[in-house]
Amino acid sequence: MAESDSPPVITAPTGNIGRQVLDRVLAAGAPVRVIVRDAARLPDGVRDRVEAAYVGFTIPAAEALTRHQVRRVLDISALGRGSSTADRAGFVAASLAMDDLIASTGVALRAVTCPWFMVRRSTTAVGAGVIA
Repeated sequence: MAESDSPPVITAPTGNIGRQVLDRVLAAGAPVRVIVRDAARLPDGVRDRVEAAYVGFTIPAAEALTRHQVRRVLDISALGRGSSTADRAGFVAASLAMDDLIASTGVALRAVTCPWFMVRRSTTAVGAGVIA
């Protein structure tokens, strides 16, 4: 398969963002690979349409990226890289370590960074009047 013909790899396809991306890619009829912690959480029709589902996450994902010669990965990551507290910032530190492991496979990694509240808390914040 030529580089331009390689199917996209979607990580966390059962999460808020990953599910929407996966639905759109499948609706377009494109082939796709997914990396998922629990393949049982994928809808039945989706499991039948994805090229492969890898159980586990970062270490198995990195191994799969290498094994399948994936060239490019788009990752939803966390803000904080390069800050003085990045190495001790809980989930942010873990997210950045996962990015580093994936990047160490040699893939061209594009990490899109969004504030956590945009993904997880915006509905709650709006409902509570914190964000207008």
